[in-house]
Amino acid sequence: MAPGSWLLYLSQQVGEKGQVVGVDIVDLRIDLPQNTTFILKNVLDEDWLDLAVLKEKYNLVVSDMAPSTTGIHFKDVADSLELSHRALEIVQAVLVKGGHFVCKIFEGEGVSGFVKLVEQYFEKVKRYHPQAVRKGSKEFYLVAKNYQL
Repeated sequence: MAPGSWLLYLSQQVGEKGQVVGVDIVDLRIDLPQNTTFILKNVLDEDWLDLAVLKEKYNLVVSDMAPSTTGIHFKDVADSLELSHRALEIVQAVLVKGGHFVCKIFEGEGVSGFVKLVEQYFEKVKRYHPQAVRKGSKEFYLVAKNYQL
């Protein structure tokens, strides 16, 4: 049920008093709850900083971004890293001190450097491989807790 399944899940988790904002390059085909806002946008565009949602502060940033895969491992990893770095830039713009960050990323060259970079900003960082991920997949989630500005 993508895109939008993370938005639905997160909106249920934060409840009516919480606010969830999602950004995607693919338009949604699902109805969203009132506590959820969707923006049709490519975060790699140069004007991404102009997004109004970046003027707010949030407790959690979740990046489920993934590139269109080519089957060329080093290119797919490089594209995934580019998205992950942009997600970290968004974290730096909107995350409150003590907030958390979850980022999907493809395993490969350069990823350990990205993990070390994230470790500079968070008290605790762990790799998480969900059981739902296809066997043989190189994707994992980086879970970072307690943002230290």
